[in-house]
Amino acid sequence: MGMNSWRSWQVIPIEYIALLLAGIDPLEVDESRVRMKPPIKQPGTFRAGVMALANEKELPGASQAKQWYQRIKQALIDGEIHPAGEIRQWNAREGTWRSVDREGLMVMHGFEFDMTRPDVARWLVSLGWAESELPDFLSGIALTPTVSKADGGEELRALEALGLLAEMVAKQAPKYQRNGKTNKAQIAEVMSQQAGETPGMSKSKLQRLLSDALDAWEEKRG
Repeated sequence: MGMNSWRSWQVIPIEYIALLLAGIDPLEVDESRVRMKPPIKQPGTFRAGVMALANEKELPGASQAKQWYQRIKQALIDGEIHPAGEIRQWNAREGTWRSVDREGLMVMHGFEFDMTRPDVARWLVSLGWAESELPDFLSGIALTPTVSKADGGEELRALEALGLLAEMVAKQAPKYQRNGKTNKAQIAEVMSQQAGETPGMSKSKLQRLLSDALDAWEEKRG
């Protein structure tokens, strides 16, 4: 049996993630349409066209892929996940893509973004999937932060402490909560504003760090 080529993609567009979660390989739908990022002048249906074609071909799982696509977009809006890079929205008036923030977005809006494979895996686990249940394109991903014996577990303890701190902030200030959970996106945004132009302190990187920290704290607390 051949290896799943999607395991070599570190960052995957959400349209393709939705198809893969529904058991459909985007490359088998129409390889000519599968690209990483649309040209600046490419119409807004560029990557979603692969999903539309799956429906036209009446492929098994096509309707499920549409449901996953909407669920992923809602997860971004709710702060459950964060993009790998910018969120792009098609500007029909100017005929170009533009970078937008998640605030004010709705699922029906024509926006798209990408996610890293580890972030997809972590999100599914947070929804209740066991690591052993993850689809093949997400296999081989280490979800638990690894710590070498040489550092005596200091890195892990630092993550646990950061996770505890983020949870305390959310409990003290309701604006840092969403649906009863710590809003990593909101906390990361404030942290990045405070950090300014400090290297390595972008909102997306801080949000990934907070995600790892909260996972470490949850495991520590049991």
